[in-house]
Amino acid sequence: MTILKIASQDYSDSSKSKTGITRILIVDDDESTRRLLGRLLESYGYACTLSANANEARLHLNEQDFSLILCDVNMPGESGLDLLRHVLREHP
Repeated sequence: MTILKIASQDYSDSSKSKTGITRILIVDDDESTRRLLGRLLESYGYACTLSANANEARLHLNEQDFSLILCDVNMPGESGLDLLRHVLREHP
């Protein structure tokens, strides 16, 4: 998994859950990796949303904002880099 920092910015409250917890979107086609990262980060108090592919991630991105996206680069179908280009364009 490759972790890319998209932008350094002051995140508004919209990227936090209703309880004020920072939201993280995890996108990985490997279910065990997704679940492990989600459990680990949730144990540190983060609210995690898991996506198996870029299409699923886009649906989540349209519903809520995230402070951080952890995205696998090599996924079947649309690559993680293509997804992140979309994020930069549509969800700055």
